[in-house]
Amino acid sequence: MSILIVEPDDSLGPELVATLRAEGDEVRVLVGDRSQAERWKGLGAFVAVGDALDADLVERACTNVRTLVAAFPGKTRSASLLQALLPAASAAGTGRIVVCAPEAASEMLQVLNAHSLDYVVLVAGRRGFLPRKGPDMASLAAAVSAADDLAGEPRMVVDLTRPEGWAALKMPA
Repeated sequence: MSILIVEPDDSLGPELVATLRAEGDEVRVLVGDRSQAERWKGLGAFVAVGDALDADLVERACTNVRTLVAAFPGKTRSASLLQALLPAASAAGTGRIVVCAPEAASEMLQVLNAHSLDYVVLVAGRRGFLPRKGPDMASLAAAVSAADDLAGEPRMVVDLTRPEGWAALKMPA
C-alpha cells in the first residue's frame, strides 16, 4: 500500500516525500501542472498529473493507497477540495486522510465528519505568529507519518502547537 499526497507545496512536500520514503513507504503525488511532475519524480515519488477536483483521477490515483495526505497552508480551498477528494478516496478503498492545516476550520471538520474515512487533522499553526508558531517542516513530516501509523480508526484533531498534540501522536514536543 502507498500514500498519496495531494498538491504538495514546496515547503512541506519534499520533506514529507523524503520522510515517508525513508520509512519504506511508496509515495505518490497528485499535481496540477505537468511541469511539476519531474521534480517529484526526482524525489522518488510516483506522479499523477491533473486537477484534484477530478473525482475519476483522484479515485485512480488512490488505488491501493492506505492514506491520503492534504496540506492546506490557508483555509480558502480546504473544504471544497475535501468535498471532492473524500468520496473518490473512499470509492478507491483508501482508509484514512491526514490533513495539515493552520487551524481546524469548522467547514473542514463538517466535511470530514460527513464521510466515512478516518481522519487526523494536524493543526500546524500559522508561521510567524509567536503564540501558535508551527513546527518545522521535518517535525511536521514526522507528525504526518505518525498520524498515518496510528492504530485503530481515529477521527481526531491534533494541535501541534501544544505539547499535548505531540503526545497524542506519541512523539516528543
